[in-house]
Amino acid sequence: VNGMPVRLTDTAGLRHSTDAAEAQGVARARAALERADVWLLVLDASQPLTEEDKTLLAARRQTPCLAALNKCDLPAAWGVERLHGLAPDAQALPISARTGEGLPALRTALAALAAAPAAQAAPLTQARHIRAAHAAADALVEAADALGAGLSLDAAAVDLHRALAFLGAITGENLEEEVLDAIFATFCVGK
Repeated sequence: VNGMPVRLTDTAGLRHSTDAAEAQGVARARAALERADVWLLVLDASQPLTEEDKTLLAARRQTPCLAALNKCDLPAAWGVERLHGLAPDAQALPISARTGEGLPALRTALAALAAAPAAQAAPLTQARHIRAAHAAADALVEAADALGAGLSLDAAAVDLHRALAFLGAITGENLEEEVLDAIFATFCVGK
């Protein structure tokens, strides 16, 4: 989205259900929401907020939220004030999926929210990011140990490559080739 790698996950609603299949979908939706770095909540602004909408807004906790107020091409049933009454820090943008109105602004806002943790050097809060950071640190220690033991630069480069892959899992960026090109240009590794 605007040059920022973003993975969107469309989830089931969070309503209570006695149906086993629907309950499984709700459980998966909750798990996906717990892992999310940013919530993009699409709300139908032409209809009153549902209890499900209110539950989602209340469940956000500290996760940044971008509320896309869809159907802005129709008369509004509620306004941004109502949304901010439920989620004061949510960013709201009117859009129309039918006409495309507001979609460029939505893309820009989503990319900015997705980039915010890296730009602010926020602490890692997602379990998968923490695991990847630990794995990257372990790979860097192994690279240092390889060099300390007198092994070739090739051996250390393998560990550095692994560390970059783990860091890329956190940032969503794949800088491995650039960094490896710099290593190969500086040192005569693998020749």
